[in-house]
Amino acid sequence: MRRVAVRLLPLGAMLISACEPSIDNLVDDLAHEGSAGDAALRELLLSKDRAVPFLLEALRDPDRSTSRPQLVRVLASLTLRVADAQIPAELIHLLESDPNSSVRVAVANAAGYYRLIVLSKPLLVTGAHDSNADVRHQSLRALRLMAEEIPAELNQRVCIRAAELLNDGHRGVREEAAIRAEELVGERLDAARGLVLKAQEAQAESVYLEALQLVPDSKRANYRLARLFLDRGDSAAAFSRLRDHGLLLDVPVFDSPPMMDGRIDDTCWQSATRVDGLYQYVGVHRAALPSEVNTELFIGRDRDHLYVGFIGHDDSPADLLARTVEEDVDLWRDDIVEIYLDANLDHRSYVHIGINSAGVKADAWHTHGLEGKDQEWDADLRLRHYVGDDRWSLEVAFRFGEPELSPPVSGQLWGFNFVRTYRGSEYSQWVRTYGRDAHSPDDFGLLRFH
Repeated sequence: MRRVAVRLLPLGAMLISACEPSIDNLVDDLAHEGSAGDAALRELLLSKDRAVPFLLEALRDPDRSTSRPQLVRVLASLTLRVADAQIPAELIHLLESDPNSSVRVAVANAAGYYRLIVLSKPLLVTGAHDSNADVRHQSLRALRLMAEEIPAELNQRVCIRAAELLNDGHRGVREEAAIRAEELVGERLDAARGLVLKAQEAQAESVYLEALQLVPDSKRANYRLARLFLDRGDSAAAFSRLRDHGLLLDVPVFDSPPMMDGRIDDTCWQSATRVDGLYQYVGVHRAALPSEVNTELFIGRDRDHLYVGFIGHDDSPADLLARTVEEDVDLWRDDIVEIYLDANLDHRSYVHIGINSAGVKADAWHTHGLEGKDQEWDADLRLRHYVGDDRWSLEVAFRFGEPELSPPVSGQLWGFNFVRTYRGSEYSQWVRTYGRDAHSPDDFGLLRFH
């Protein structure tokens, strides 16, 4: 019997031969929403380097315009599994020259998500200057996410570019720019503080002004410069700067007190000093970004009381968190407001009041930050709360007289801050503080009594 030689293909070659057509089909399936697209994504990632040639070819195919942003995401993800220089080279090419802005957005987004450090310079040089605002936004965001891994010189250039984008028409760009530009401010404020400690006030002022040339609306820099003015007795310049940047509230004298029903609808509140909107407190950056939650704050006085009014707008008051029903118990995970009063303006000791949406309060006297707390201390106050269809509100009357809140004279300054916690999570302040929590009296804004 004649033997016929049979040539068997290696198993790996058989698998590649079987997979190659299916990869092409999977690339087509990426354009589909739902389970088909998700399944295609998983299979392509599992295919690793075998998928790269198909993905590169597909990205260059104009007929695949709807799936190209998704193709970018898959290709970027493969950098975690495949050491192929073609991938970052193609992503850089797309960021720098692709006519489709959604593809450029996808590259910038993926670069941040996967921390593609090799794209950091193109993100700055090209992405942060792109004509499309979404590309600028995602490029700045990506550079922030990889900030700890890229060279200090490049980070400095990113912050300088961010300062140039502070007035960008795109909100996301403005916010990312504010976060990074505030790093430039921080460097200069640290230097200025050192000069103040050496009694070199003129040099410190120059450094503060240098910071404000870079970021004119920096709350932190304007506050510190105003404090320098106050310390050297130039109150007019200090008050002007503080008012201009929403860091000082003049406390008017009411003709008649409110009825104290929690509704903020008495005539006297129309003559109160009013604040519309607070600023987010977060620990990961120092920018003062507007809160997403709509809040109104009102301040006034008569001979015997300081009055604080609050309206917390709310799309669903039925969902207000008010689990704490006993006074001086942990209510900090409820929907609450907090009031801080540093009546002797020593920037260390202060009264702290927390009130939840059910009108339950917790109060304490602090001698030095959160740790130095006398929880047995009780404020002499009256409060009323109200929950309506689209808000909850408070009226609080602090009686002057006790040592911690002695009666102010006309022109006197108190340290003051106000906080709203929304659903136990979003945390916003009248004046942004920069410590590890809101108990940072050296950052409090100011009340000036009429």
